[in-house]
Amino acid sequence: EYIVRICGWILFETYKRPLQLLGMRKDALFIFKGHRWQYFLRIPKVKAQTGDAAELWPVSEALGKSIQALGDRPMLLALQEKFDRLIVVPGRKQGGNNRKEITIGSQEQYGLELPMEWHEHGQVPTGTMTRLLRRWSIERNIVSPRTGKVLIFGAKRVRHTGGTRLAMQGTPRGEIQTIFEHDDPTSAQAYIDAVA
Repeated sequence: EYIVRICGWILFETYKRPLQLLGMRKDALFIFKGHRWQYFLRIPKVKAQTGDAAELWPVSEALGKSIQALGDRPMLLALQEKFDRLIVVPGRKQGGNNRKEITIGSQEQYGLELPMEWHEHGQVPTGTMTRLLRRWSIERNIVSPRTGKVLIFGAKRVRHTGGTRLAMQGTPRGEIQTIFEHDDPTSAQAYIDAVA
């Protein structure tokens, strides 16, 4: 639950693609200790920008401190160390099938095992995180102020809602394009057109 909440929070503050968040290294949090502490995340590039250097994106102090607190949870810290990822998801042992299981620490210590397919490629699959985010929002009974119904959200929905909100606030197309890291200006224009 804690890691899903953190992942959702990062989505809301950065509007990045889920693959970018799940690809962040365990040391992605950067803290600038000047007159006032500032928190940044090193977020990798994806799609056409794959291979470009990760950029620092600012996050709130509250989010930065919550990300730091991930290290206070032994299971999450062990997974971060093993997979070199900031966003990791422990799982429960799957019974009745032949999936390979790996255990970090002892099962007596954590009571959890990890389905190997969650980390086949060295990170949590985007589909897994999307399902976890949706389940989390349903279980919390988060209601949409617009529709009055339970809000079922995923990473793409957060991203698209963020784009339309920026457009509604009058954010110029170039700024939306920069925030969302679109190579094609027509992608940012779609958010502006959506709100007429």
